[in-house]
Amino acid sequence: MQIPGPQEPRLVRLSDQGLDLMLQCLNPERPSEQYLWGLQALIFHTALSDPLHYWKGAWPANLQPEAATAASIVSLYAEDDDDAVLMHDAIVCFEVPSFEGRRMVVQCLFDLGSKTLLTLSLIRGSEWKPMSEILSHQ
Repeated sequence: MQIPGPQEPRLVRLSDQGLDLMLQCLNPERPSEQYLWGLQALIFHTALSDPLHYWKGAWPANLQPEAATAASIVSLYAEDDDDAVLMHDAIVCFEVPSFEGRRMVVQCLFDLGSKTLLTLSLIRGSEWKPMSEILSHQ
């Protein structure tokens, strides 16, 4: 197996937690021992997505994944029901506010047959900022 270079995102599976982390190198021009990695996406798995390794903790805003549909997720999380960038039986995507004036993209994938939620992803939607810059504004 070839390890991807620092320009490519890296998927880290936390199977025992039912989570995936997508990491992105913030300084790929540096030597490998000096790489800084930022969180690109957080992916929650449902029991339908991965029956042995699914998220067992509390879901954001008390979402009930076994009953969630594309429309119910948009009404639960979107600032306005018209905010959905993409809404289909298999996928829904829209932006939500995050911290420090940033935006996150909510992406949900659904099983086409049952229309049941497979995964809920929170994806960074703003540009990267160095931590020193963020802390200096607090």
